[in-house]
Amino acid sequence: MQTDIGFVIEGQLHTVDGKDLLRLLQRCTAALQNRVPTGQDLGKGTSQEPFRLTSAQAWLYCARAKFKGGNKYVAVAGRMIEKQDKGFYVSDQGPVWQHKEGYSPAKSVKALGGGDPTYPTLAKLAQDPINLFPATAAARSEGRLDSRSLAPAWNDVAGTDKAVAAMRAMLKGTELSRSDLGRHYARMQTILPVLTVAMFLSEPARNGRAFAINLMLLDLAAHGEAFTEHGFNRFTLDQMLWHPDGLDDCATGDLLARPLRAPRSKNDRTFDQIRTKGQLHLVGGIMPASPTGGALSTEAVAERPASGQTLAPRDYRFDFIHMKELSVLTRWLQRQVPGCRSLSRFRLRRNEQALDYNSIVFPEDGKTSPVRQKMREIKTAIERRLASLDAL
Repeated sequence: MQTDIGFVIEGQLHTVDGKDLLRLLQRCTAALQNRVPTGQDLGKGTSQEPFRLTSAQAWLYCARAKFKGGNKYVAVAGRMIEKQDKGFYVSDQGPVWQHKEGYSPAKSVKALGGGDPTYPTLAKLAQDPINLFPATAAARSEGRLDSRSLAPAWNDVAGTDKAVAAMRAMLKGTELSRSDLGRHYARMQTILPVLTVAMFLSEPARNGRAFAINLMLLDLAAHGEAFTEHGFNRFTLDQMLWHPDGLDDCATGDLLARPLRAPRSKNDRTFDQIRTKGQLHLVGGIMPASPTGGALSTEAVAERPASGQTLAPRDYRFDFIHMKELSVLTRWLQRQVPGCRSLSRFRLRRNEQALDYNSIVFPEDGKTSPVRQKMREIKTAIERRLASLDAL
């Protein structure tokens, strides 16, 4: 995986250790996630006064301070999304207006019948959106639908771009354009709100870094970024959520075309190889939070060292989920910061100049130099991503 960043200054390759780059991301996130958004009524998180979030700060703050403990409700694109009392699983509970008027929405009007969608399920819907509504899926199986009634897949580049644009509109609370989404607007409006809340509230509530990482994923998917490592082909909606080899109806014991590097279990992050499709839950999709145990990743502790010290005061255990985060972060920075390129930590050149901890995690400290200036550009890019819901 690409886990480090490199840039050349005056003919010298300077490298940024991904382990410290994650510390910088966590530091930038921590600086914002406890700030109460100003001038916004976030709601109370109840079914009568659900959260209504329209800014990056509101989503980040709500994930950190408001989304834990008890049932919570979020209104997104006219849908009522519920978080369970225990844990962070979310589900679609029908139209907001029905809750407001005291109705109990029927199971038939809820996405997936009101059940908790898993990432494999959502990835399959990206490939075949017709299965979102049981009635239309049954009609197809009985031969009662013609080709004009079938929703096109969202797992190609064009479909992913539409889905990403719709998710950004949902994050901002702006109206979705039916003309842009086409005749199958209702399907996207029904399934994407629950995915949006899962990615931008549930996951950041467990791991704050997920907020920026998932916004970066949307940027890369909208650009049609290629992603050809670890068995994936591209940044499309389905592959963001789950491994393509795990979406067919094969037996879980079927062998993979080639072994994949993965942790031994959700709790044992020791690297090993998986060989069967039933083990792909340990890999998940491109999104770092998608594997089993993806939210259990440790914090990337970012502490200011004592005066005169250049090493981190405390270390943390670097694992598979951290590597997945960096595979997104480094590719995104390569697009955003001129001169930066993503590198594999196993393929660095011998004549590199590795930056120290202070220069990476606290680039604003110390005297200005070309190297520190480049790190300040990287920090600014991360802060810009955290502060906005717009495409970058």
